[in-house]
Amino acid sequence: MSRKIPNASEMGRKGGQKLVETRGSAYMAEIGARGRETIKKNDPEFYKRIQRLSVEARRKNKAARESGVNKVIDLLSGK
Repeated sequence: MSRKIPNASEMGRKGGQKLVETRGSAYMAEIGARGRETIKKNDPEFYKRIQRLSVEARRKNKAARESGVNKVIDLLSGK
């Protein structure tokens, strides 16, 4: 009987769950708050860049969905 070997994301998720169990959710919230403050202090343009990239990605995905090829594929697949 073979055993399934977990990939990196599964191992990270399990490690995060164990950390929350041992330290608590308040600890995780504190770490997140410290990280956000550090990013704001060291790189104030970080959130603006992330927002710009996400808007560009949404526009690109919307354009791809609305292209003629996708409309034909949707019609043929019955969507």
